[in-house]
Amino acid sequence: MRRSPSLLLSFVLVLFGLFAGAVSAAPRQPIPAAELVKLTGFDRALDDVARSLAQEGIRAASEGHAIGEAQEFALAWAAAAQEAFAPERLKEALGKRIAGKLTDKELFAIEDFFKGRLGKSMVAREVASGTQQGQQDMASRAQRLMTDLMRKPKRIEALEGVANAIRLKEASVEMALNMMRAVLIGLSAADKSQLSMPIDLINEQIEAHRESVTQETEAVIMLAMAYTYRTATVSDLNAYAKFLRSPPGKRFFDVAMGGLDAVLSESGLVFGNLLMQSLGRMPI
Repeated sequence: MRRSPSLLLSFVLVLFGLFAGAVSAAPRQPIPAAELVKLTGFDRALDDVARSLAQEGIRAASEGHAIGEAQEFALAWAAAAQEAFAPERLKEALGKRIAGKLTDKELFAIEDFFKGRLGKSMVAREVASGTQQGQQDMASRAQRLMTDLMRKPKRIEALEGVANAIRLKEASVEMALNMMRAVLIGLSAADKSQLSMPIDLINEQIEAHRESVTQETEAVIMLAMAYTYRTATVSDLNAYAKFLRSPPGKRFFDVAMGGLDAVLSESGLVFGNLLMQSLGRMPI
C-alpha cells in the first residue's frame, strides 16, 4: 500500500522532533581549562614573555656585566628564555593550574559572559593593547589620553572599578617582580666573577625592590587602563566590573592570577637553570 506524501512527511517530522529533543537534552559540559585560558585572553598575554625576556639579555650584554663573551651570552640567554617561557609551555601550565579549581556552575557563568558581546569586546581590547603595536601606540598617545581622562571623573571611577575588581595593581606588581627575579637569576647564572647567587638571596633583593616597583606600577596602570578601554562606554565598564566582582568572576580571576604568578615563578627557575647549563655553571 502506498503511503500518502503528507503522512510520510508527518512521520519524518515527528522523528526529527524526537531526535532534536534527544540531542538538546544532552547535559552541557563545562569548558576545559585550556579553552578557558584562550577564551579569556590569558593565552595571548603569554605570547610575548619569551621575547621580552630575550631583550633583557641583549640589554645586559650591552651594559658590560661580568658575563664573558657578549654575543655568546646573549644567544644562550635568548635560547633559555625561549625554552623556559615558550608560550605553549606557559599556557599548558596555566591551564593545569586552573583545572579542577572551579565548579561547573562557575565555569558555565564565566563561559557565558566571555562568549557574550561585552566579554568578547573587552578581551579583544585587552589583547590588542598588549601587542607591541598597542604598546607603541599607547606611548605615543599617553599625554593626550591622560589629559582627556582627567576631565572625566565618572570614567576614572569606572576604570578604577575594573582595576580594583581584579586587584590589577597587586597582580601587576607580582608579575613585574617575577620578571625581575628571572633577570636576576639569569645574571647570577652568567656572572663569571662570583659563585651563583642563592635563590633566597635573589628573593631578598626582589623584596627590597617591591616598594619602588609598586610606585612605578601605580603610575602606569591608569594610563594602560585609559588606553585599553578607550573605546568602551562608562556603562560597559561598569557592567564589566560588576561581572568581575560577581562570585564566578572573582573566583576565576583569583585562580587565574594565582596560577599565572606560580607559572612565571617556576619558569624563572627553569630559565636560570637552562642558562647555567648552557654556560657551564652549577644549577640553582
